[in-house]
Amino acid sequence: MPLTHARPGRLGGGIGLLLMMIVILIGMSMYFGSFGGSKSYMQQMATAKKQGVALATEINTQQLTTCVWIYKNEHGKLPETAEQLNCGPLLDPWHKPLTFTYKIEKGGATEVTYVIWRSGGPDLTLNTPDDIINTDRLPTQ
Repeated sequence: MPLTHARPGRLGGGIGLLLMMIVILIGMSMYFGSFGGSKSYMQQMATAKKQGVALATEINTQQLTTCVWIYKNEHGKLPETAEQLNCGPLLDPWHKPLTFTYKIEKGGATEVTYVIWRSGGPDLTLNTPDDIINTDRLPTQ
């Protein structure tokens, strides 16, 4: 039986398939993560986005806490509604309303007030695990 030769420029079927599988495996490990436990590109991007949103929300609440402080100084009491603040809409990064409550700690003659801001987070629903909660201390007089 005569030996046949592969055509010039073409790899044998088994070797070509093996190389193609190696290339696909390398591509998948780069996209989804390596087998050594490091984060994939997609996981790194998701983490970066979450950190960015949290930072944006924190910066926003610090500014809004200043509005609460100004209201308290002008009216002698804490505001009860967002409309009283007159600081524009209180929206989270998903354009949904932020809610706020207060925590007051009394220690002898001193009183410290905290404003607790809550965003529904990416799922847009309050009181779920992905809520973003920031607590800012209200400046004293």
